[in-house]
Amino acid sequence: MAKPVIKHSHITIRSVCVIDHNARIGPHCDVFALGAMLYELLTGRAPIQGQTQMELITRTLAGRWPAPRRIEPGLPPDLETVCLKSLDPEIEPRYPNAAALADDVDRWLAGEPILARP
Repeated sequence: MAKPVIKHSHITIRSVCVIDHNARIGPHCDVFALGAMLYELLTGRAPIQGQTQMELITRTLAGRWPAPRRIEPGLPPDLETVCLKSLDPEIEPRYPNAAALADDVDRWLAGEPILARP
């Protein structure tokens, strides 16, 4: 019998923030968690999947997950950009806080240019 696939969890995301960023939990963790939820809403699957909690943590730290448009090719590119900026494995490229992420989602919904576009 195959082992069940474990999806990301709030505990795993929090653990990764602590492990990877010297125990500083803050807005960058909130943005990452929101990005993971957005990814799942857009694709129907968690961005990070594995057989064990350690595998989830390793994949999260490495930033290894498929781009949302590889799973759902019809997604608008700007929405994918917003999602991936939220999930960046490094803190600096992410939105500084949840409000900034929400502002970019609102821009996208209004048909305005997003700030996440490089």
